[in-house]
Amino acid sequence: MKCTKCGNNRFLANQRCYVDIIVDEHGDFLENTGAEGKDGGPTVNVTDSDEPYGPYVCTKCGKTYDSIS
Repeated sequence: MKCTKCGNNRFLANQRCYVDIIVDEHGDFLENTGAEGKDGGPTVNVTDSDEPYGPYVCTKCGKTYDSIS
């Protein structure tokens, strides 16, 4: 789909992801696993993810859609 306002075909969306983490002996979160990212911060190991969902927002003009199908 293309945005009906500007013709862009890229949209911000939401997605639920599951990651590997490190916890302490109480099961409390300590840190994400993974290598150092481009900005020096940690990356995450995504082990599974659900389908993306809306609202979908055009990355160019900001028009919002409930669906992009």
